[in-house]
Formats: sequence, structure tokens, C-alpha cells
Amino acid sequence: MSKNIIITGTSRGIGFEMVHLFAKKGYNVLALSRNAKPVANLQFDNITSFSFDLNNKEDYKKVETFIKNEWKTVDVLINNAGTLLNKPFAETTSEEFADVYRTNVFGVAEMTRTVLPFMEAKSHVVTISSMGGVQGSMKFPGLSAYSSSKGAVITLTELLAEEYKEQQICFNVLALGAVQTEMLEEAFPGYEAPTTALDKSSYKKLNLNKLKSTIMKAYIPRVLQLVGLVLLAYGIYQVIVPEASVDLGVVSASAQDNTDAYTTILLGLVSIGLGFFMAKKSK
Repeated sequence: MSKNIIITGTSRGIGFEMVHLFAKKGYNVLALSRNAKPVANLQFDNITSFSFDLNNKEDYKKVETFIKNEWKTVDVLINNAGTLLNKPFAETTSEEFADVYRTNVFGVAEMTRTVLPFMEAKSHVVTISSMGGVQGSMKFPGLSAYSSSKGAVITLTELLAEEYKEQQICFNVLALGAVQTEMLEEAFPGYEAPTTALDKSSYKKLNLNKLKSTIMKAYIPRVLQLVGLVLLAYGIYQVIVPEASVDLGVVSASAQDNTDAYTTILLGLVSIGLGFFMAKKSK
């Protein structure tokens, strides 16, 4: 039996690409956006689309009626719709702040509440957030309303996962980095993100060879250099402070002739050299 998937924010960007990908896989898709025309133009029999506004209470009733009459159950809900405001905090009005939260937080909550009664065990709710909403990540000026709203849906998702774990309904949130979409272009004219909407909407299998290559190139040289510096520092310390080689009050031969200290220094230099060689070779 084909899965039933609801996606919000489908007129462009990641949402539009996801609709196309899921439809091609044979899933039934309900595509919701204020502008339903782009998805309607895809002309898939298994795609249903109609105009939907997260800030219009009556539109949620349309979704509920559709599910009752057409599907009965929902397997996946993807909360993708969002709005982005790039404006200095001091210039952002309370109404603009509220507008962002109405879409990015309250809309997500209301859509989830509307769909949950039709979800069974093993169903899945996925909410698209942003790295700007992750604690400890890099923040950018002008995104106080947007990034704080994305942090709110991360916490909301964690709370819902706990609240519905006995019903076995899964909740996940994806904190994406910059993606080249129309919304990003509108907020940051001229900025080019390293990832396209199609890249983000596609699930790509892990390439173990590529992962191994990345680790070899990026991390192992640094680890070798770090280990080498530690060995070098410790060897020098042993030479300057011979008592460093004393163990339990018994002075070993190495404390007297510094053989171990020089060996440690040599190993440190070799490790540092090997690290630099691997780093240079990987470029």
C-alpha cells in the first residue's frame, strides 16, 4: 500500500523538489502552499494540491476534510513551510517578529495538531529547521526572529517526541545549512549557497569510500601533528626535568642518560613531519 505524505511550503525550493521526488516514487502526496500552481503543473495523478495558508484557520479544516474523505490515514507529515526575515533586531517591529513566529512556530504546531489524529504507530513527523536555531552554532546578524523561531521548533519537536513515544509516532527535525532557494535569494540578494534545493531534498546513500578519503585527508594529518607536538613537548620536558622519568621514587636508566627523552623527541618530529607530508599530498 502506497504511503500518504503531506508536505507544506511546496510552491518552490526544497518543498517543490520533495513533492516531485516522492511522487516519482509512487507515494500519494498532498502538496500545500499558498500558491498551488507550480505543483499542479507537475501533472502527477498521485499529487493533490490546493491553496493553503498556515495563518488561515479555515484552511486547516480543508486539510482535515481531505484526509477524512480521501486517505483516512497519514504516514508522513513534512513541515517545510517557513518565512525568513533579514532585518536588524532594533528595526524589527513586534508585528514582524510575530509574523515570523506565526508561520515558523504556530503554523507548525497547528498543522501537526491537525494531522496527528490520523497518524498511526510508525508514522513520522519531520520539521525543517535551520542550523541558525541550533545551540552553539554560528549566528548571523539580522536573523533574530528567524533563527529564534527555528530554535523553538527544535525544542517543540523534542517535546512531541517524548509526549507521543508510547503511540510510536516518530518526530524528527532537520537543521539545514544554507540552501540556494528563492527565499534565500530574497533575504540575501547575491549570496550563493553551496547546496541546491534538489540536493537537500534528495536522500543520498553514504559513500564509505568518500567518507574514508575525507577522514584521511582532513583529520589524520591534524591528529598526527597534534600527537607529534605532544610527544615533542614531553621529550623536551624530560630533558629539562630529568625527574619526569622517575617512577615511584626509583630512578630509571632513562632518567640518567635521557635516552627515552631523545627517543620521544624523535618520534614527535617524525609524527609532525608525517602529518605535514600527508596534508600536503592531499591537496
